[in-house]
Amino acid sequence: MQLKFWKREKKEASKREVTAVASPFEEVEKACGSDEELCFALKRVLIASPPLLRIDEDIKTAVQKAENAEKFEDKGSARVNYKEAGDLAMYKGDLDMARTYYQKCLEVDPEWGGRKILEYILGSGGEKVMRIADRYYEKFRIFQKKAEEEKAAEAEK
Repeated sequence: MQLKFWKREKKEASKREVTAVASPFEEVEKACGSDEELCFALKRVLIASPPLLRIDEDIKTAVQKAENAEKFEDKGSARVNYKEAGDLAMYKGDLDMARTYYQKCLEVDPEWGGRKILEYILGSGGEKVMRIADRYYEKFRIFQKKAEEEKAAEAEK
């Protein structure tokens, strides 16, 4: 009898653990406060796992893909790649570069349904988005820098 009760308690505890896991954007939501438009924009442009990226190389690659897609009049691919380049520029902390690529994204595909997000960043919301994105990405930058330093130290050995 006690064994069944113990199993049920264990199962209920594991359910509680699953519900206790925080959203990766919980910090972002708190930073946005009641500004839903800001929060929505951030969730659409923040990169979930930036340590996997090589930022400068990935920006160049995304822009090359976008330009090639434009040559073949593939608006969808060009838009996606310009947006990716803008998102990467946000990670890099370069709002002007991000705005440049977001603007190209909108010019390539003027009928795109998600344009309000980028228009918000291109307008007055850009600085707020950058400020919160910078705080969000800071922990990833520290992790990346530490990994690069460890790699350099190993190379010196």
